[in-house]
Amino acid sequence: MNADNRIPIKSPWGAVQYGRVLADGTVSTAGHGGVRISSERLKQMPAALRIGRRRWFEEDCEAALVGLAFADDLELDDRRRASMAASVADWFPDKWEAHFGRTLKPGQSHNRDKENFEAATINEMVVDSALGDWHEDVPQGLVGVTAIRRCDGTRARFQVAADRYATRGRFGYVIDETVDVVWSSAPKLAA
Repeated sequence: MNADNRIPIKSPWGAVQYGRVLADGTVSTAGHGGVRISSERLKQMPAALRIGRRRWFEEDCEAALVGLAFADDLELDDRRRASMAASVADWFPDKWEAHFGRTLKPGQSHNRDKENFEAATINEMVVDSALGDWHEDVPQGLVGVTAIRRCDGTRARFQVAADRYATRGRFGYVIDETVDVVWSSAPKLAA
């Protein structure tokens, strides 16, 4: 047995409660865990999918890099392969593009879409917190919001019609200062 196939006692996330060998030189751990690959596996991993010289990949996002790189050795079926590729596209769009040699389209990557939204709205007021009309200081049918303009850090409060706020996009609501009203009597929120 390869020495790198031993189940480690510790991981970057603490003690390993459970582990198993996924393929030679590839070990999965539990807890909030992940996957550890051997130094030999790291050398075999496509450069586009590596995270520097790290051999540990956390379970939620990074482990998909290992799954994509070693899909054959891990005997992943088509559904799991597609899931690994989609996860890498979502969380590591630059790595996906470098690996596949294609540019992701809008809607194919959560992080890329978020980056594009933030770039497009950097000079606009974007909501970062909201109170519904259940709050005593918010009139019926409105949403009381706090928004920030990321280019300069300016913060302001607005009242937004609940039906307009319900149409917010995946990454937030962009204030329309011609329609949304400055909320001058906003409640003092605990710091």
